[in-house]
Amino acid sequence: MRHLLTMSAGLKWNEDIPYGDPGNSETQMDRAPDPARFVLSQDVVAPAGELYNYSGGSAVLIQTILKQATGKSLDVLTHDLLFAPLGIEQVEWVRYPATGEPIAASGLRLLPRDFAKLGQLVLAHGAWQGRQVAPAAFVEQATTPHINGQQLYFYGYQFWLGRSFIRGRVIDWSSAVGLGGQRIFVVPALDLVAIVNAGLYRSPMQAWVPLVALNRYVLAAVH
Repeated sequence: MRHLLTMSAGLKWNEDIPYGDPGNSETQMDRAPDPARFVLSQDVVAPAGELYNYSGGSAVLIQTILKQATGKSLDVLTHDLLFAPLGIEQVEWVRYPATGEPIAASGLRLLPRDFAKLGQLVLAHGAWQGRQVAPAAFVEQATTPHINGQQLYFYGYQFWLGRSFIRGRVIDWSSAVGLGGQRIFVVPALDLVAIVNAGLYRSPMQAWVPLVALNRYVLAAVH
C-alpha cells in the first residue's frame, strides 16, 4: 500500500503523453473491461519503492484493495468516513462504463468550499469541529516526504510537497493536485488553506497558474 500511495509500485506506466492518446496508460486503463487487472498486467520495470512514476493505476489498485477489505465501493466509503462527517453533500463521481465503479484516479467533482474542508482537515491533523475524522498519525505520514517526485517536488501519500520563498522566508506546503489546475494548498506555518479551481485541462499553463496564484497573491498577502 505504501508503494501505491507514493506512486512507486515499479510497474510500467506512462501518463506523460496527453490523455485520450491511445498510448497513455490511464487512457488504456479507463477503456479496459477490468481496470485493476489491466494495471496488474503491466511489466515490472523497477523495484517497488525505488522510483516515483505518476500512475493513476496506483489509485485504482488502492480502490480495489479497499473494496476487497470492506465490501464497500469507494464512493460509499468516502461518503461514510469522510464526506458525511465534514458536511459535504454535493458530490459527483465519474464512473467506468464497464463496471460502474467510480474512477478513483480522476473522477471526483466537488465544490471549491468542500475542497477547502478537506484542506482544513489536513491542516488540523485529521480533526474537524472537535471530532477526529482521520488518524492524526496518518495525516502526518501522508504529508511527510517519502520519495522524490516530479521536478523539485517531494511526494508523500498522494500529496505533492513543495515550498515557496516569500519575503526572505522559506514556506513549506502540501498540495493535492488535480488535472486542469485544481489545487488544495495546505500551509501549516501560516495556518492557511488555499484553493485553486481552474479549467485549464488542455493548457500548458495549468501547472504554472496555481503556483502564481499561491505565491504572487495568497502568500504575498499574508502578514
